[in-house]
Amino acid sequence: MIGSKAVRQILYSLRKEAEQVLGKNLVDIFLFGSYAREDFTAESDIDILIVVNKSLTREEKNKMSCIISALSLENEVVIAYVIYKKEFFDNVGTPLILNVKEEGVKG
Repeated sequence: MIGSKAVRQILYSLRKEAEQVLGKNLVDIFLFGSYAREDFTAESDIDILIVVNKSLTREEKNKMSCIISALSLENEVVIAYVIYKKEFFDNVGTPLILNVKEEGVKG
């Protein structure tokens, strides 16, 4: 199990690398779920939502997948992620989005 400090470092690394790949297309990164609520257990994964201005190209998707996979392997924790366009994130009230808006922590 990793702690809150390690999760913050993962978020920092993810943001830094995502900015290199996505540039101004990156809007925000949110941590949500048990690590955001600080009720995680040894079995918890890290839940991430990435908000972008426009849909990612296949190359950008592949690069983001590689970045997240590498962070997951380096830290021996599963990192689950979703990517939403800002327009969808701002205007659609799915249970996941409402949850992120309520309890999410910006990374």
